[in-house]
Amino acid sequence: MMKPAPVYQTYAAVAPEPAGFARLIDKTGELQRGAYDWSDEVSKLSMPVLLVFADADSMSPAYIARFHGLLGGGQRDGGSTAADAPSRASPSSRAIRTTTCSSPRR
Repeated sequence: MMKPAPVYQTYAAVAPEPAGFARLIDKTGELQRGAYDWSDEVSKLSMPVLLVFADADSMSPAYIARFHGLLGGGQRDGGSTAADAPSRASPSSRAIRTTTCSSPRR
């Protein structure tokens, strides 16, 4: 039923085993139905992290904000002037539009 869909067409064009598409969809559905909490893993990341979320993602805005906090973000007000904004030389948490934020970790 999904073979005409762009998601299948793209998968079939690049997958080493296009016949595995149904299995991929089943496993994705299984993952989406289950509860998951990556807080422990996220808080242990030591490298810079770029969080990218969109309107139709399965994570709630509260969960996204929690991840941002676990990575050290949201610790100070960004201020209202350019002088108060985080500098590129010393990365800090900053929102880019409403759906993307980066961690202050190096």
